[in-house]
Amino acid sequence: MIKRRMGRQALLLIMAAIVVYMGGGFVRQTIVGRQQREALSDVEAQIEAALQEQASLRAQLEYEQSPQAVEEWARENGWARPEEQSVIVVAPPADPATEAGEAAPELAAPGSMRESWWDLFFADR
Repeated sequence: MIKRRMGRQALLLIMAAIVVYMGGGFVRQTIVGRQQREALSDVEAQIEAALQEQASLRAQLEYEQSPQAVEEWARENGWARPEEQSVIVVAPPADPATEAGEAAPELAAPGSMRESWWDLFFADR
């Protein structure tokens, strides 16, 4: 009877070790599967971003090859059609007195706040 009991205990111990070993393997497989699903999700997101960028670049390429893009580029670079006349705007000189070699009159800075207000309201201009 003791032999039989020890045999059962040994068998139970072996079965428990097998269950623990298989349970550990199951947990490891579950963790690896979750990591692979996350990696797959990341790769799918990268693929989606690349497809969107590709669509954007294709649309830009299509526009760049269109007559509207050529027209816009020509206008930005100062080109005109044969029936049009180009106009170049030249800025007027800043001050005629400075161009003639005369020095511009310098304004005297007021000494105090009261003088600033006085000049603001009563100065000759």
